[in-house]
Amino acid sequence: MRKNKFHKQLNIISERNRKLMQFPDNYFDDEVRDGFLVPGIIKKAWAAQIEVLSDIDALCQRHGIRWFADYGTLLGAVRHGGFIPWDDDL
Repeated sequence: MRKNKFHKQLNIISERNRKLMQFPDNYFDDEVRDGFLVPGIIKKAWAAQIEVLSDIDALCQRHGIRWFADYGTLLGAVRHGGFIPWDDDL
């Protein structure tokens, strides 16, 4: 019973974030960033990871859990303003 309630809450959070998560039409086009080709398929993986991170953030906020980014995720956020162009994970 408790597990079902938790899953229901996760689904509500996911649905709310999915409605908010919108990418420009050209976001998934191939592009060159910092001299590296970033194919659209990698950008689709990035988008999925952003959606998952958004869900995790919403869940943590709801329960008062502080979280932070470190290592490559932090480096990408600071140095590249997002993902490291030649990397495909958070």
